[in-house]
Amino acid sequence: MSNRASAILLVEDEPATPSWCAGPSPRGRPGAPVGGGTLDEARAILRDSETAIDLVIADWRLPDGEGLDLIRDGAALRDRP
Repeated sequence: MSNRASAILLVEDEPATPSWCAGPSPRGRPGAPVGGGTLDEARAILRDSETAIDLVIADWRLPDGEGLDLIRDGAALRDRP
């Protein structure tokens, strides 16, 4: 069992979208999403050894690429220590 915090990674460049996603979490699940508006910000969070991401929600078109690129990158990062 990991001692890392768990979270939802939300990658969205539209400022209004994250506000409707940040509600209370059911049954002790991860709380408010963490994230940013670019792939670079999301990649940095995925590399952070203090944050275990349980779910990624990514916008399709972001300023520095596509959300699908992040999903592909995440597969390579999932085996981190």
